[in-house]
Amino acid sequence: MYKSNDDVSAAIPNNINPEAEEISTIESESSSLTEEAPPPGYARYEDSLEDLLGDDGMYDRGGGFGMCLQSKYGAPELNAKRAAELLPPGEEGMVWHARLVKTLRDVPRKDLDEVNQCIKPRRASLMVLADDFFSSLIKTDEKQPRWLFSGVLNGWPSLALLEVQSITVSIKGTIVPSMKRGIAPVTRRTWSYKKEGLKGIAPSFPEAKLGIIRHEQVRVRLRAPGWTSKGWSKNSPGYAWWFEANREKPRLLHGLDMIRIPQKEIGETVDPICTHVHMFSHRYAVGGRKMENPKERFTYHSAILLEWDHKKYVTVVELALLNGLSGYSGKSNWYDDKNANPSLLYETFPRRMVAPWTWSLGEIRCLDVEAKTFEEFKEYVHKYSGHEHRCVFRF
Repeated sequence: MYKSNDDVSAAIPNNINPEAEEISTIESESSSLTEEAPPPGYARYEDSLEDLLGDDGMYDRGGGFGMCLQSKYGAPELNAKRAAELLPPGEEGMVWHARLVKTLRDVPRKDLDEVNQCIKPRRASLMVLADDFFSSLIKTDEKQPRWLFSGVLNGWPSLALLEVQSITVSIKGTIVPSMKRGIAPVTRRTWSYKKEGLKGIAPSFPEAKLGIIRHEQVRVRLRAPGWTSKGWSKNSPGYAWWFEANREKPRLLHGLDMIRIPQKEIGETVDPICTHVHMFSHRYAVGGRKMENPKERFTYHSAILLEWDHKKYVTVVELALLNGLSGYSGKSNWYDDKNANPSLLYETFPRRMVAPWTWSLGEIRCLDVEAKTFEEFKEYVHKYSGHEHRCVFRF
């Protein structure tokens, strides 16, 4: 049930295109994961939920564990008391929406692995079979009970403990369509933690009534722990990360650890000094198959390049989509191994950072690259400039 590090991969388009709708995978596993010890050298989740969600300090283990595509359903790892402690009640926390389907017949073709007869992992819709989802819920022992998902949702390693807040169904229409509504979907909430949950009614998959209505889509709203509103870990807030690619052992630090850990390591040594700051811009490549439309032609992504007094490397700093690289197999334009399987950056991402990208939120990325000066960096990017390559650069 486990894949080796060489086999765990996702088939991602060559160009980093924020308008891509989905992530499709070369290989996918069964939607359920059997608990068994993996053979030596095989990738698996390196930690328990305690490690993933607990009060740990530095967390830069990486090691390829964030690449695991396994979903995990049924037989929750935590007991009700500990799950409630790791995910206390509240309104704060990242909100995710998963799509529930009754059977594989309800899965759109683009989301179905027809060879293995299962849902493809790491879909933007967080699609999951209803039976798998509801078998993974824990009912807390609190005075006001809650229902918590415990497992790994749709192969996204960080989506491991989530509170069910509501279930909503969109209805295709009636047999006799309304003159006003036509056959447009009608949305109806069938379960809410503020209504049915208060009465002790467990969440369940909404059933069509007497065949009169048809479900177009069933969606569940899920809330992550409150600290996820501020960062990828509880003790290191801040949606910013720094990939130190030129260390003897590359690592990735995020949040406040970007400052705290280097300060401890530097000690009496001299802190590097930034000597020059440059701004550059680029358009996204559209490939040789089509012409740029007006929006693509006038949309630029700008970034900052930092030069250092040690002249060992330069650093690219950019503001971009939250989880745009960790959720995109670490395919960065700033490295030669962008299309490697896997890239060094992807291997280094810790499990807790691998989640679907979010259009409405951003992150700050700092990436050390091999070039030592701005001129060397321009020579590098020119190798990949043009619509048949990665980007169209402007300096």
